[in-house]
Amino acid sequence: FTAGTYGSTNAWSDMWWAACEMFRATGEQKYHDQVKQLYSEKKDSLKLTDITAYDIGGAGTLAYLMADNTDATLCANLLADIVAAADNTKKTTEREKYNVSIGAGGWNWGSNAIITNKLKSCIMADYFTGTDTYEDVIRDNMSFILGRNVLSQSFVTGFGEQSPQNPHHRPMMRAKSLGYDPIPGWVVGGMSGSGGSYEDVNDAYDYNEVCVYWNTSPIFATAYIVSSDLN
Repeated sequence: FTAGTYGSTNAWSDMWWAACEMFRATGEQKYHDQVKQLYSEKKDSLKLTDITAYDIGGAGTLAYLMADNTDATLCANLLADIVAAADNTKKTTEREKYNVSIGAGGWNWGSNAIITNKLKSCIMADYFTGTDTYEDVIRDNMSFILGRNVLSQSFVTGFGEQSPQNPHHRPMMRAKSLGYDPIPGWVVGGMSGSGGSYEDVNDAYDYNEVCVYWNTSPIFATAYIVSSDLN
């Protein structure tokens, strides 16, 4: 049995994350020195706002901004990067039909992960600035995932009038053959190609695969929305 790999040719984002987490956990100067050295050496090549399966730099940034005894200038620079990424997502969302953060030519495999990964910088920007500047952006993109799109298709199993019935997920495929509905609450890959192409069939892994790493982002965004509503 073989499956796809998640290879990376750049370990710097992993090292950045590790250094930031160790500094936050221990407060030790040797880890703070490593954080500042990595930033100085690689700030132009590190993706300091992304938290994906391939680039985890944003997790390091989040950890550092939540640590004690941080460097004020470095924090300001990191927050500026987050706000800039959030602003780009806001600009695209407000421009595109159905208020979604992907423009023409950006509809690739796992588009729902691409959409919701972008919301992380919006959430972090609101959290660290103490505002709700990007709340509508987050809600609009999650509305797209839940069915406010050109197909009126919810991409979350068990939610919406038209939700995925045949995810590319082996336990669900076996359950389906025994007459069970899909496990509720899983986000499938979504549209691909032209942006309006989607097939709800088991074998269409480019549309209907279920992955852990592209379910974490919508959970993060949903938690933000629920927290906002409760407050």
